[in-house]
Amino acid sequence: MKSLFLGILLLALAVGGGLSLLASEAPDGLEHTLTEMGADEHRSMIDSPMPDYEIPVIQNKWARKAIAGASGTLAVLGLTILVGWSLRRAHARSSMGDKSASQDS
Repeated sequence: MKSLFLGILLLALAVGGGLSLLASEAPDGLEHTLTEMGADEHRSMIDSPMPDYEIPVIQNKWARKAIAGASGTLAVLGLTILVGWSLRRAHARSSMGDKSASQDS
């Protein structure tokens, strides 16, 4: 089971990191609309850790994009595991409550 998980993880990282290199340099729809309206692109309430889907501290442009794609994949994986763990724990608690309620009757 661990080797299957590791294989899927490596495949997801390769896809996330590899396909990010093929991403278009053209602005997305929202960014294009804001530019057309004359909104300042650099005005933001918070700073992004990956502006323009790149990691700014890395010098190599390809590596900046690939690592940003792979880290996004890891972030989604982490959130998925966290939600799954939370749901499993909540289900286990509700099952324990159902068993004790049926034993009390």
